[in-house]
Amino acid sequence: MFLHQAPIVHHLVPIRKMSLGSSSMGSLRRRLFDVYFSKVHCWFPFLDPPTIRQRFAIPSPNFSTDYCMFLMILALGSIAENDIVHNWAAKFAEPALSMLSIVCAQNDITAIHCLILFRYFPDDFR
Repeated sequence: MFLHQAPIVHHLVPIRKMSLGSSSMGSLRRRLFDVYFSKVHCWFPFLDPPTIRQRFAIPSPNFSTDYCMFLMILALGSIAENDIVHNWAAKFAEPALSMLSIVCAQNDITAIHCLILFRYFPDDFR
């Protein structure tokens, strides 16, 4: 798998424009988190739902493994929801995948969680 080398900042701009804190985006975020934890987490239970929900109660777009994990949870939740109309999976996964080099440079449990989430993201949604 080869990732294009576009600057990361270009990938975060659309996420910021989606205003993750807005009420409609907050509703989408909660729904996709619920779908992830009800349909995906049961197969791959390596995240603690209460801890993850608390950690991402107020997401902040940045270049961190935390934000990458947040985006991948939303992307996988979207796939599990079978959302083909809006294609939220690709919209959330693209900036997360652009942070792969940042994730690989970290040596913490969140980076490992991100790599596991990357592994379960299907190639045909990229």
